Amino acid sequence: MNDKSATDHDAQTPVTPDDVQAGEGAVAALAPLAARGLEVRRDVLGSAYADGSMARAQGDAVAQDHQTLVNAYIWGAVWSREGLARKQRSTATITILALRGQTAELKLHLNAALKNGYTKPELQELFMHIGAYAGVPIANYGLQLIDEMP
Repeated sequence: MNDKSATDHDAQTPVTPDDVQAGEGAVAALAPLAARGLEVRRDVLGSAYADGSMARAQGDAVAQDHQTLVNAYIWGAVWSREGLARKQRSTATITILALRGQTAELKLHLNAALKNGYTKPELQELFMHIGAYAGVPIANYGLQLIDEMP
């Protein structure tokens, strides 16, 4: 195990298992990265969604730890990296969610894509492309979701 703790990381450096000691307090050690991640999550998905997820976890230690891990890893360590623009991250996320049939998350990330620079016509084209490789049913569903967007 190395001498670094999760608090030694900035938002651009992923936390590895060696950075956090297992056991009680391990998730709490991710708090600084989780705080940065929550800000990114609010920016991408909206404060109402991000804060609602946190509020629903209150009073449930496992759910709270899960939200800390989501904020720290997905939003603090991955979405905060400099290697891709948020629009590119949205492309990857939407494509993966569509391929996996994760419809609730897909709808959420389609709306987030608008904040990340997509236009509705670009999202429609993305689903034309996804449909060519992943099948017409998922393209139909994605195009339907886009049609329902404000």
